[in-house]
Amino acid sequence: MQLTPLIAVHMAAAIGAVILGPFALWARMGSMQRPWMHRATGYAYVTFMMLAALTSVFIRDF
Repeated sequence: MQLTPLIAVHMAAAIGAVILGPFALWARMGSMQRPWMHRATGYAYVTFMMLAALTSVFIRDF
């Protein structure tokens, strides 16, 4: 399977979600909570996951 632009977008979105996930959880934990950071990274995480799920529908190997 070749690296098409669709697969590159899918990989970038998935890697972005994997990287942002721990930051979203970290911003909510501890004695110094950061609700604005938790919210921003949460929205970015959900956007990356939706993009990864949407692009996965169109990846095909015949």
